[in-house]
Amino acid sequence: MTGPILVTGASGMLGRRLVERLVGDGREVRGLVRSEAAALIVERAGAMPVAGNVLDPDSLHRAAHGCEHVVH
Repeated sequence: MTGPILVTGASGMLGRRLVERLVGDGREVRGLVRSEAAALIVERAGAMPVAGNVLDPDSLHRAAHGCEHVVH
């Protein structure tokens, strides 16, 4: 069993496609989001939205806790 993957920019053009691909491959995915609108996009792509910002080290640390990989 492998751990989840955190994707930053998960609601963007490339990040959303990556999330869809990883979920389609059976991976557990977390998507870093800064807004409710972004959270909805990430949920629709099949991932778990996690509130945070790459410029906020504490929120990034919380989002990445337990993840096997982080894709930025």
